Amino acid sequence: MRDPLLSVKIRDAVIQLIQGLNLPGVAAKNVVAKLVEEKTTGARPGVLVTSQGMQEQILPGTTENQDSVWPFRLVVVDTQGGLLDANDPKYRQWRKMLGDAFSPPAGKVALKAIVPAVYRTEISLDAAAFELNAYLTVANSLVLKVWAREPQ
Repeated sequence: MRDPLLSVKIRDAVIQLIQGLNLPGVAAKNVVAKLVEEKTTGARPGVLVTSQGMQEQILPGTTENQDSVWPFRLVVVDTQGGLLDANDPKYRQWRKMLGDAFSPPAGKVALKAIVPAVYRTEISLDAAAFELNAYLTVANSLVLKVWAREPQ
């Protein structure tokens, strides 16, 4: 039977793994699934893990299993402070660390250890524009796709 909370379990595992990366300058408490609107600068930079504007893809399954692809955006945010350059060495380093952590096979192995239904990952730069709120600036956005297999 399908787990109605599978996407939440995967998202929480992604957050846990990003927190474990110790991105330089990013406190673990700032890797979140929801941003709290605030004007203080102490809570950023951070990483937002969200599926906002994205849709689960149900793949052809079998009589025994159902496969799905769960997409998430990994949005690197920083405080408003003028224009951010996505090629700033700090953001490039974070992007590389996130890419390395979730690229195959490392991403699959790490997520599967937490959520056994996971069997594949793919990560890419996000080409879509993504706007959050007046207090934050998006430095980078990546799309993480996670394939999972559940019993029917």
